[in-house]
Amino acid sequence: MLTIVRSAETKIEYAYRRIFRAEYECCGFICDENGNPLFRGKYEELRFNECMQKPDKYKDCGRVRREYTNITPALGRCECGRTLRLDRFTIRCRCGRYYRSTGEEIIREAKRQ
Repeated sequence: MLTIVRSAETKIEYAYRRIFRAEYECCGFICDENGNPLFRGKYEELRFNECMQKPDKYKDCGRVRREYTNITPALGRCECGRTLRLDRFTIRCRCGRYYRSTGEEIIREAKRQ
């Protein structure tokens, strides 16, 4: 029997970008949820300022939100004492037992000779 040590968790996270569009190019900058840019380097800051100073060339398309779903699999402890990640449909412990991702043990019959 497998004992669940930690239940699976699903987290929804958001990432934001501020987008500027020109005739043949597009510029995107990482930003906070209010649209304020978070620069990773000097070049990005210079490029953002160029986009802001030339509204006739670069159209400010505003902030775009992207949603990410992160799933942390459950952890279970086998009867032999090993901790297993329940992240696949079938999980095999080193002791030879098999489990489903729900923690239920799969009984395998011995091969007939």
